[in-house]
Amino acid sequence: MDKQGSNKAIEIYATLLKRNPTDYESMWLMNLAYMTIGEYPSGVPKEWLVPGLDKDNSGYSINPFEDVAQNLGISLRDMAGGEIIDDFNNDGYLDIITSDWNIHRKMHYFQNDTQGGFIDLSEKSDLARFSGGLNLIQTDYNNDGYLDIFVLRGGWMGPFGRQINSLLRNNGDDTFTDVTFESGITSEYPTQTGVWRDFNKDGWLDLYIGNESTNETGQIPCELYLNNQDGTFKEIGSISGSRITAMVKGVTSADYNNDGREDIFISTCGGAKILLQNIGIKNGIPMFIKSTATAGLEDNFKKTFPTWFWDYNNDGWEDLFVCGYEFGESVGHSAATEALNIPNQAGVMYLYKNNKDGTFTNESKNANLNKSVFAMGANFGYIDNDGYLDMYLGTGNPDYGALTPNRLFRNLGDGSFADVTVAGRVGNLQKGHAVALTDLDNDGDQDIFIKMGGAYIGDVFNT
Repeated sequence: MDKQGSNKAIEIYATLLKRNPTDYESMWLMNLAYMTIGEYPSGVPKEWLVPGLDKDNSGYSINPFEDVAQNLGISLRDMAGGEIIDDFNNDGYLDIITSDWNIHRKMHYFQNDTQGGFIDLSEKSDLARFSGGLNLIQTDYNNDGYLDIFVLRGGWMGPFGRQINSLLRNNGDDTFTDVTFESGITSEYPTQTGVWRDFNKDGWLDLYIGNESTNETGQIPCELYLNNQDGTFKEIGSISGSRITAMVKGVTSADYNNDGREDIFISTCGGAKILLQNIGIKNGIPMFIKSTATAGLEDNFKKTFPTWFWDYNNDGWEDLFVCGYEFGESVGHSAATEALNIPNQAGVMYLYKNNKDGTFTNESKNANLNKSVFAMGANFGYIDNDGYLDMYLGTGNPDYGALTPNRLFRNLGDGSFADVTVAGRVGNLQKGHAVALTDLDNDGDQDIFIKMGGAYIGDVFNT
């Protein structure tokens, strides 16, 4: 092992810490450097040791995961991007589609060969000619039984993010066709988030896109595209009451009040979060009102990012999860202070339990989730088949020094969660984005697939 680089880094961090003993970012990175040469924790000077990074301290354990991407031929050295794992050829086996937010990097399609491996159909499927895309969403927009792809572009790019999104139709023969313009979904605002749902209960999927408004871009509203049932869509954001303007970073949808209608929650990077309640259909148009305050969700004015509805306590009502993305200091500073039990509220998680009466209660602390994670991509599933939903978070930020482990939390079934990252051997330090928990090899348990890589050209890593 060549220790020269790590030893030089340790020397530099020691110099910085001698000048400023409370430089927690340098302290954090020094501890990581010692890990790379196998000398953590014993080799770390006592005054700069961040203890406990090699154990979960939760009292719970799981079977470890093994990285098999390279063996399967699906290890992509990419930047930030999106992914979908689903059955695109209707053979009962899960396939993989990925994107890269770099406009010069192509999409990839790995079809499951049903024998434990994957076939690269990127060129044959015509997906290789599409580039860019910070997020991907699957949909069957035309009800033909084949999953189509929606590519979202421009997120975080401000005025340079005016890149048109793409709707790619699955032709049912392992190829895809760009139907963006003929569909009428010609949105070209900066975004990375959206959700497909049947908002007007006509049996056809509609699309809500969360766009990003900043001082540089001006006011850019979110969009709601109603499915015309003929392959085309009509934008109805203004007349439906869903035309929200904010720096939107996450959108999710569910019937949170069990009235049979799909509602929308919007996570923003600054400003209040927004809950849009679907109050019914008027002349075929779904109508929405803001119910954030009445639902008890108006307490959160922090910057937030990934979000989803889920029934984490199995009571039949959709609860709400939101990942914070607030920065008081650097990622390293926050990670170190959390490990040292120094209070900070940067990048914490928020878990809202559904009270079954149209309101929610913040259970983050009771659930042991009031932790700094800085999630950029995240998802949930079952890591131990116990019937309770667990979650895996891809972490980081664009800064090259923002090295913090991806996090795995096991649902204990009693309303709380345990951090089992170390036991699961899934605490990769590189930037984590799109996440999927699913049974890729059809062996009865769920695997984790995560799109790795950062925002800058040099910040790439293998998926």
